[in-house]
Amino acid sequence: YAGISKEKRESLMQNGFDNGVNVAVLGNTSVDEAIRNGLNIKDLHREEKGGISGQPVREKALENSHEAYMYIGDQHPIIMAGGIKTSEDVWNAFTYGGASAVEMYTAFVRPNSSTPNFVYYLSRDLAKAMRMMGMKSMEDFKNLRGKRVRYPLAKR
Repeated sequence: YAGISKEKRESLMQNGFDNGVNVAVLGNTSVDEAIRNGLNIKDLHREEKGGISGQPVREKALENSHEAYMYIGDQHPIIMAGGIKTSEDVWNAFTYGGASAVEMYTAFVRPNSSTPNFVYYLSRDLAKAMRMMGMKSMEDFKNLRGKRVRYPLAKR
């Protein structure tokens, strides 16, 4: 999305949908220099060539997902990728980001974020947050898509 106007992004999505694409996968990686420059000077990945992925792209991925949802609504599912590491990230993707699913990779392969029970704890905390909101299934997120909804387990 770097350097591409909102109108052009919408045109690209529409062209895909008009030609048989049934889902939008958004936010996986970025070559945005602002994101690269925002990395800690000691980060080994700061000087790598190519795109940055994982936590550094989380906010940009969330905004891109939200923008896409505002354009396509529930006509096509959105899979948000990029920076998903916690149940709060998943919550934000399903609410504000309008996503129907998330994709995680970097959180699995980086030693500082991956643990043997990573998915268990993420799923457990997401289920707890959903129960706190009176939600019974993933379908209940449909009413929250595109909206800023505070994560129920967020520390105050």
